[in-house]
Amino acid sequence: MTARRDTVFAIAREGIGDSRLVTAVEDFLGTRVPPEWWTAPASSSGQYHPAFALGDGGLVRHSVMVALWTADLKNLYALSGSEASEAFAAGLVHDGFKGGEPWGSHTEPMHGHLAADAWRHMTGGAWPAVEDAIRRHYAVWDPIRPGTPLTMSPVAATVATADFGAARKFPYDGTWSGMLRGL
Repeated sequence: MTARRDTVFAIAREGIGDSRLVTAVEDFLGTRVPPEWWTAPASSSGQYHPAFALGDGGLVRHSVMVALWTADLKNLYALSGSEASEAFAAGLVHDGFKGGEPWGSHTEPMHGHLAADAWRHMTGGAWPAVEDAIRRHYAVWDPIRPGTPLTMSPVAATVATADFGAARKFPYDGTWSGMLRGL
């Protein structure tokens, strides 16, 4: 797990342009999220995420993929440099409480709100855009404030779109990917 942690922290340092925000992400993932986050699959049933996000460490791989998607989507949502860093950070930590607290065997419907509250408490509210993006990443499935990227701030919209894309089985798995390889 140490190698996994070191890799995630290196990705944070590469993708986030604010050293204080990098430290906050490292502290949050290193000390605040339940330890199960590091080993859990992204989907307990295997039904809702591509194969790379299943099994030991699947949730970490999904979270990294979300962060990487934000780096690609920053131009679509016209993010400034600091907003792009905030979106990348939120992508890494958005599912920090996916299993709840204490960690359970299925997705906690309030996980975005739990993670956002923990982020705000740990950072003293220093990055409200990161907090909002964590809270809103669940988009239309949010039990308190369902919405679409059209109803969100640019940073939150970027993370919600990235999470949606990174959780799709298409184009990673299934019939379509096999057909595409045959072209």
